Amino acid sequence: MDLTRRLSVMIIPAELKQREDVAASFTRWGIDPVFLEDQGQAIGGVFESPPAAIVLDRVSDSENGYEFARMIKLDHALAHIPIIMRINETDLAEILDWESMPIDDFVTDWSDPEILALRIRLCCESGTRELDANPLTRLGGNNAIRRCIAEKLEAKKNFAVGYIDLDNFKAFNDTYGFARGDEVIRLVARLLATSLQVTNLKEESMVGHVGGDDFVFIIPCHGIKSVCEEMIKRFDLMVRKLYDEDDVQQGGLRAINRTGDMEFFPFVSLSIAVAMNYEGSIEHPGQFSSILGDMKKKAKARRVSNYIIDQRHTGGYQVESETDKRNQIA
Repeated sequence: MDLTRRLSVMIIPAELKQREDVAASFTRWGIDPVFLEDQGQAIGGVFESPPAAIVLDRVSDSENGYEFARMIKLDHALAHIPIIMRINETDLAEILDWESMPIDDFVTDWSDPEILALRIRLCCESGTRELDANPLTRLGGNNAIRRCIAEKLEAKKNFAVGYIDLDNFKAFNDTYGFARGDEVIRLVARLLATSLQVTNLKEESMVGHVGGDDFVFIIPCHGIKSVCEEMIKRFDLMVRKLYDEDDVQQGGLRAINRTGDMEFFPFVSLSIAVAMNYEGSIEHPGQFSSILGDMKKKAKARRVSNYIIDQRHTGGYQVESETDKRNQIA
């Protein structure tokens, strides 16, 4: 939990007997409380400067708590803001129908401000992950990827960053439609998780979905060869099952290319570009983008599933050469 990222939290209404204690506890957990007397006062503030979270006290304001929360959740620009509500224990039955409740969490009293602060932070962290997650694969997006790389660089970890791009995917998507195209994207996500599992690297790694058919995985240096080979082996086998039988027999499909001409496209394949940080050989996250861009061009030029590992920035770390000539080290 990153306590250096301070959160501004609105508390409405501000009828707290131990406001100073609450403020002190919140401050320790990286929360800056903004106490407001009523919801009317809050309406202007929430639009002018949206808070990281809102705490509503339905015990003190039993009439309008849900209505105010519902107004926030119906606004597309504000719906992502977590809402935590204080309710009476006698009202617990009301929250069993979560689909109709415009809140994200609840408490029944203010007696332990530390617990309330923790629940607020957890709601905010969960909401941040949810916003960043790709809706199709539920994998973390650009923010999660950048954060992971920055943390590993700060901790001076040795790690590799792999960038996966699908070749011939547009022709597949245009021919079979978005639904089957989404199956290919989900297949990549599942196989990435499986490859990390079978190589015993899941706990030390991170998988992200940049968007479209682009994925990123971050793993210890020593596992990069095993994961790439496992990923390619499984993908090349499984992707054929998503083609019609006639296209399987001919090794691909015919579709209109980007210039408007009919062209034969082989099976969808993986191009995996790899950049490695070893003993501080990479100093800034932006260096990964440049390295991966170079490796991606080389990988895509091969027109079959393959991976290329950059060794210009590895501080002398060596990766074993491959028996498969497709998978050479750049």
